[in-house]
Amino acid sequence: MVLFRSLFILTITGFSFAAYSLIRPLFGTFGFEFNTFIKSAGAVLVLGIFVVWLMPMVDLHIGIFEHVIPGRRFKRGLCARCAHPRAPHAATGFCAECGRQHGAPEGWRLKRRTILNFVLWLTVGLFFGSAIGETRLTLDERKWIQECRILEDMSPESLGFRARRRSWPSSYSELYYRTEQGPYAEPLVTNERVRRIP
Repeated sequence: MVLFRSLFILTITGFSFAAYSLIRPLFGTFGFEFNTFIKSAGAVLVLGIFVVWLMPMVDLHIGIFEHVIPGRRFKRGLCARCAHPRAPHAATGFCAECGRQHGAPEGWRLKRRTILNFVLWLTVGLFFGSAIGETRLTLDERKWIQECRILEDMSPESLGFRARRRSWPSSYSELYYRTEQGPYAEPLVTNERVRRIP
């Protein structure tokens, strides 16, 4: 159970990290801002609808060990629980080894417990993925500040304007520097309307 659920959380965390790292630079903020974190994490949560198909993975261990393997045992004429051979006359009786009543196990079904577990582990994965994404972006921005300070110390007059791409997976966006403004980022999505030329 621990192994399967850990794999599930790692999968969701990786998805959330990638999604957050792609969404946050759209807002153009530089450094940690709580409002931007909430908006970006909210967008990641909305994108979480695309991983709903992973819901059965929460109960993958249950499906394998309580439905698939017992079903195969029963088809081979064994006890579904302990794999002890069934006596021909005890097809509807009880197992002589473990005491379980003989019968084919039911197939896996989506239950309320599965949905609640999915929501819980999805929330955990989304939070950790978003936190890791924010940490990576913030550290990259601090590194840009240090790079600019080194350049300022070397030749403050000739620095002017500089830019570089963010680290992966946010490398589609850039970080900027102007002598009079310092390090900054620009939003890739704005609500400003372009005025018509009369």
